[in-house]
Amino acid sequence: AGAALYAAACELETTSLQGRHDEARRGLQALALQAPDPSTRAWLTSLLAESEERAGRDAPALTAYQASLALAPDGYTALAAADLMLRTGKAAAALKLLDGQPASDAVLLRRARALKAMNDPRWQVLAKELRERFAALDARGDDPATHARERAMAALWLDGDGAAALAASRLNLTLQKEPLDWWLALRSAELAQQPGELARLKQALAATGLRDARLVRHE
Repeated sequence: AGAALYAAACELETTSLQGRHDEARRGLQALALQAPDPSTRAWLTSLLAESEERAGRDAPALTAYQASLALAPDGYTALAAADLMLRTGKAAAALKLLDGQPASDAVLLRRARALKAMNDPRWQVLAKELRERFAALDARGDDPATHARERAMAALWLDGDGAAALAASRLNLTLQKEPLDWWLALRSAELAQQPGELARLKQALAATGLRDARLVRHE
């Protein structure tokens, strides 16, 4: 069933998360050459892209994301590539990349962020739609933690509301702790001017052993 390849990929991803990025790069590149089909090669290339981004190598990361998407279009990879583009000032490219993606909360958030960065007033229409979606979830009685990441992003990126972003990002960390989730919580604590919470988050992050160039200033 190819379990050895998947096990090796997961081990290399952990290697990257621990900061051994060069080792992860070599291993993932070698695995991609062994991939039995384009979809597996695309997945391995997306792991390589994420590793390169953790290493602070944004240009190779973007190249790898684009190569992965060329092999097999994938919504998760498209969002990751769009985040890199937005972080590096390529809002128009991010918007183009997300064109045609299903209008999920995650996609609408990135589109709104891109439009806002481009001073395009259409971002406000998307922001209003997101607020209405969140209100509908609340009215339905859904678990607020389920969409806490998106709520934190909206509060941070679109509303500039540090307190709301921090509350949502705290809740989000109870469910998932990817680098993006740590960054959201740390940035929200900064915006909310909560030095005690920021110090607590930094301590918790250090205990994980996670190494990511996007989080270096928080170490």
